[in-house]
Parts: sequence; C-alpha cells; structure tokens
Amino acid sequence: MARASARRGRGWRWLVCGAPMAVIHRPVIQPLMPRCFSVHAKVFGDDQLVPTLELAGYRRLGAKRKVKLQEELDQLLRRFNCAALTSPGRLDARINSVLFAAKEAFQQRRDWRGFGCGWVFPRSAEMYSHPHYLAFIREDGSTDPPDLPFGLQRLLNGMRQQLLPFLEDVLEFGLGYEAGQLENTLQMTTAIVHYYPEMTQQETLLTPAAFHCDDSFLTLNVESTPGIHGLGAVSESDESRPRIRRFSYGEVNSSIINLFVGGYLQTLSQGRWRSLLHSGSNPSNEDRLSITIFLGMPQLHGAIGEHVHTRGEQERRVYDWLSTSSRHDDWLATANFEEIQDMYSQGDSFDPAVRELLERPREHISKSRQRHLRAMRNARQRALELSRQ
Repeated sequence: MARASARRGRGWRWLVCGAPMAVIHRPVIQPLMPRCFSVHAKVFGDDQLVPTLELAGYRRLGAKRKVKLQEELDQLLRRFNCAALTSPGRLDARINSVLFAAKEAFQQRRDWRGFGCGWVFPRSAEMYSHPHYLAFIREDGSTDPPDLPFGLQRLLNGMRQQLLPFLEDVLEFGLGYEAGQLENTLQMTTAIVHYYPEMTQQETLLTPAAFHCDDSFLTLNVESTPGIHGLGAVSESDESRPRIRRFSYGEVNSSIINLFVGGYLQTLSQGRWRSLLHSGSNPSNEDRLSITIFLGMPQLHGAIGEHVHTRGEQERRVYDWLSTSSRHDDWLATANFEEIQDMYSQGDSFDPAVRELLERPREHISKSRQRHLRAMRNARQRALELSRQ
C-alpha cells in the first residue's frame, strides 16, 4: 500500500479507499465470496490510497499555476475516473454547515412524498429505499422546488463560483480546446440529498442498479460519513480483476468534495476520461448524509439521445458481471468488465453540437481577461511540449 503524503500546495495528498467484503451472492443461498472481493476484507472493504487536490484561491492564481492544477486533475481523472478536491475557507464552512443542518432536518422530518421533487422517500427493496431531498436546477440558477432548505442554495452558489470555472478549464485542457471556449458552459442540473438513517446491509451492494455511472458530465458529492464505493481496477499496476473499493479518508483539514466522471463526459472525450462505476451506502452505525450534484452542458443536451438508455443497460450488465464473474478467470472477468466500462465511449453524436458550441458568439471580453487567456494558452502549450519530451 502506498505511503500517505502530506504535501499540499504543489502536489497531491493521498486519501484512502478500499476493496470489498464478503456478501451474499444470491438470496436464500449460503453466502459466497465472489473473486472481486478480498478474502481477508473487513466489513465494507479494506483501504486503498487515492489522491486529492487542493483548490484554495484558484481564481486568483496566475496562468502557470492554474495550468499545473488542470494538468494534475486531468491525470487523476484519467487514472482513477474520480478525484477528491478540497477548498479550505468559505466553501468548506458552507459544506459543514449544510451537512449539519440537513441531517437535523431529516431526523425531524415525518412527512414524505413517494415520488417527484422535494422531500421524497421511495419505497423499494433495493438501493434507493431511504429518504431524499430532490431539487432540479434550471439554467438561470432557479430551482424546483423554489425555496431550498438547510442552506442548500448557498452551497450551490459557492460551488458554482469556486469549482465550476476550474472544471471548465480542466475540460478545455484535456480536450484541447482554446482557453475560454468552455467558459460558463458547465451548469448544475440536479441536486439530491440522500439520508441513510441506519447501516446499509452489505448484500444491498449487489442488487440491480446499485453500481452505476451517472447520467452527467461530472458529478460532485459531499458527505457526512464516507460511504462511496467504486468498482474497477484497484490501481494502475494491479493486474487482477476489478474490485469494489470504499472511499474513506485519513487526516484532512477540510471537507472532501468527491468528483466523478459521468457517462456523457466519457462520450464527449471518446474515452479519455472514463465514467466511474460507483455506489453510495452507509457502512457505519451512525446515520449518514450525502449531497450529490450533477453537472451538465445544456448546449450539448440535445445530442444525448444516443445514450438515453446506456445507463440502464450498463447497470444490468454490471449486475450480471457481479453475479457471474466468480466463475471466470481473471483475464475473462477483466475483459468482460472493460466492455461494460467502454459502453459510453461508443458513438460520435456530440460532434455537431460541440462544433456549434465552440463557434458560438461570445460576450465582450475585457482586455485584462484577454491577456489572462493568452497567458493560459501559452502555459498549456508549454505543458503539452513538456509532456511530449
């Protein structure tokens, strides 16, 4: 296992996430140990180190330092399909405040709807049978329902201001677009607050749709207790079959913001970034709160049609893989999993919409902003040249 690193400003710090545990392979049958689980795994998985990136004051940084951070996050997403971000200061305070207030609100709530937006408690026998708060976010920033509880609107505003410009820069860097071409294109589309009042049963992790990738370009997530599980290769050098791993955290000084690659970004990047197959649950004895925010690109939403049904088909194939892979050797199990993970890489339906997006008329750009974009373009070009040496 890699050593934890405390380096911050210029580098990555390392977090912990884990491999799996024994689960019930089929109901009414004696518990089996699928080979994607560690023989000596503890409950909900052993630990694995995963890097994180600190973004304090990103908007005030110079072009060279910004490009360095863009390059680092691009590498993390290519290696792990996810990353963990920190933003000490005002945004961190908002995250902690909302998590605390939301948990109190859920603990006191007694009136639930069965479907729709707002306070919802879906009744099912599988992964999503727990209380939610669901809000849809329009392009102008307004929401449905209009008055969000427990300070959620302030959290959304803070993330919009402090995280989205950085993520747009990373997309430009990775996709080879000119600096500023994706400015103001990422939008929050949906916010879901999950409340888990009690521990999730381990066998629930192997129910249909438990492991999935998101119908988004990117997904942000904050949580009161670590409870995200990823399904994939444990590390780049690991030649064994994909494993379930739990995201958990060591010593950190601020809240962790999980960042996942969504299915539509895998399509847009033609597989440069691959979507994260993951599942959320509560592995602890305490109640858990998790806030998930989906990011879209409205200018490209009309071109999504080719992948409208990809998530459902992928969930079915992942469930079949988890149920049957123990009967296959490592090579065949890995090959089958790779096919599943590549489902969003197929097709080129975004191409016309992307050309229209990049050629769209842009508002007047100030001279200082133009100078900054030129500096960004030059810094990216130097970074590209260095990567080729």
